[in-house]
Amino acid sequence: MGALRQIDFKKIVAYSSIGHMSFTTIGLFVGQFDAMIGALLSLFSHAFVSAGLFFIVGYMYEIYQTRDIQRLARLTALSPILSGELFSYILGNISFPGTFNFQSEMYIFVGFWYYSPLLCF
Repeated sequence: MGALRQIDFKKIVAYSSIGHMSFTTIGLFVGQFDAMIGALLSLFSHAFVSAGLFFIVGYMYEIYQTRDIQRLARLTALSPILSGELFSYILGNISFPGTFNFQSEMYIFVGFWYYSPLLCF
């Protein structure tokens, strides 16, 4: 919820990272094999996706001197290749099906489901 109210791109990436690490923590403390494998995969996928997002945000700041999302609204027209790379990393960050983050979080959910089906609702 904290990431939804932000307009600074770097803060959005940081708050979403906190959300992903909460899933990883759940996977580690549940104690199920699937959840632990999911937590381990989540650590690796989060490292790649967050590093890529922070790199792109830093690169955009060097070029445009702003991290405000409202000022970067015309990013597709200004640099289409950068916006395409940003879009692919954002899909990974929101755990879109088919990405590595999605697979790791599904392992965590499956392990958590076997641990306690009632807590999943």
